[in-house]
Amino acid sequence: MLQDSIGARRRAVSPLFTHAFALLALAAGFVAAVPQAFGQAMQAAAGVYRPSISKFFLDGNFDHIAELKLVFGAAGLDVGLLGDLEGSGTRYPVLYRSGTWYVDSNKDASVDQSFIFGGAATDKPLIADMDGDGREDPVLFRDGAWYVSATHNGAVTATYSFGAPGDVPLLGDVNGTGSKGLFVYRNGTWYGSTNRSGVVDKIYGFGGVAGDIPMMFDYDGDGKDDLVIFRNGTWYASTNRDGIANVSFIFGTVGDKPLYAGVGATSTPFLDAARFLTHASFGPVAAELTKASTTSSRSRRRSFR
Repeated sequence: MLQDSIGARRRAVSPLFTHAFALLALAAGFVAAVPQAFGQAMQAAAGVYRPSISKFFLDGNFDHIAELKLVFGAAGLDVGLLGDLEGSGTRYPVLYRSGTWYVDSNKDASVDQSFIFGGAATDKPLIADMDGDGREDPVLFRDGAWYVSATHNGAVTATYSFGAPGDVPLLGDVNGTGSKGLFVYRNGTWYGSTNRSGVVDKIYGFGGVAGDIPMMFDYDGDGKDDLVIFRNGTWYASTNRDGIANVSFIFGTVGDKPLYAGVGATSTPFLDAARFLTHASFGPVAAELTKASTTSSRSRRRSFR
């Protein structure tokens, strides 16, 4: 069960504490190599969306407890996502419902923005910064065709062709270039076109159990997206992208959709500080941001053993 942690809401958890907690949590013998603590503290904020009750559970400090619980949307009708459409540096709940997108940028369960984009029965929504402008963009995968609306108003600004009907679409940067490539997941095999040309230049094998939900995000903070499988509440990450799960943790339950609540589309020292405090407590205030931003560079270089 996901539980509230009132104390976690009100304090910032240090990377050292997070590292120690993660070592204990992952010491069950499954982990072959523990990723760096900074990556866990800053990058790997996780979440799940529970369609049966249209509820978001977000774990901002990687303690496997939901610091933020939010009912937003209509049960059974919506696809829950997280995105940073404003380039503010933090992700927030976004719903997709039969072609209409609803954005809750204030995390208060109210719609702050809506627009129409898509609506075909087979459309699968995604969110990523596709043009490098610091704002994440709505993306649709439709039976092998990809549509991007970088203007966030439903106008198609880019199209790509990659994959086939039935594939699970993903967007990831496995080269560390800052550009998201097109990926599709098919029965445990990941096919990637990193330059979005439609030509396969990456193939990985990871997962494949019925019901597996694939994800791509930078778990270990090395600048490259990793392969992640969500299986009935358990997360498996292959940070070397070699098909071996060297990290696992539990957050969520059967029927949940996994979400990545880590860093947003932009990166500045001030926003890095805001992200850390947001992930640690989901409620930074101005004084905390000022203090944290002066030490964020030193914290980024610190090595924990």
